[in-house]
Amino acid sequence: MTNLPLDIRGLLIKRIEDIENPVWQPFWYRIDFRFTNVKHLALIDADGNCNAPWIAAAAGLAARLGRLELANHLIDSWLDEAQPARAAEARTLLRTERWNARRLVSHRREWPKGVVHLEDVASWMIPVYSRLRNRLLGPEQYRIISSGHLLDQRLQEWVVDSTGYARHVDEPPSFATPHGCDHTIRIEV
Repeated sequence: MTNLPLDIRGLLIKRIEDIENPVWQPFWYRIDFRFTNVKHLALIDADGNCNAPWIAAAAGLAARLGRLELANHLIDSWLDEAQPARAAEARTLLRTERWNARRLVSHRREWPKGVVHLEDVASWMIPVYSRLRNRLLGPEQYRIISSGHLLDQRLQEWVVDSTGYARHVDEPPSFATPHGCDHTIRIEV
């Protein structure tokens, strides 16, 4: 069994290495693999990037959402430089992601300074949110606490650098509120 991240990298590795039945991990799963194909690298760079070509960005989004059939269709279209048959579906996904990301960019979600609370937002939104936030509010470093993923339901913590790149922190956040309360109920008998 091969563990692969449920994102564009995982789908590309599955194709390149001809892996039959991978065990999908959340998209922040780290894997050592060196991509050399220019089109593959462009697909990876486009994931979560609002300025990327729409087919490449939509392929990354579909992969993060677990919509593997659509993601594979868009990857094929990107590699063959063809217009995808499911273009309307892909564009709708992108519009929805970008609308949601813009709606979330607000200083009201940041408390204390440097900690952005997105506990009500699924983690698949974090890559586009972090890039868009840095573009709209200026470059800065901060942390994000987000909701989980379909493969890991726990709260997630991210560190965002000044370029807008969000790096997942391997351990779940040690706090869910600025006061350090994790809302865990302990019953002693």
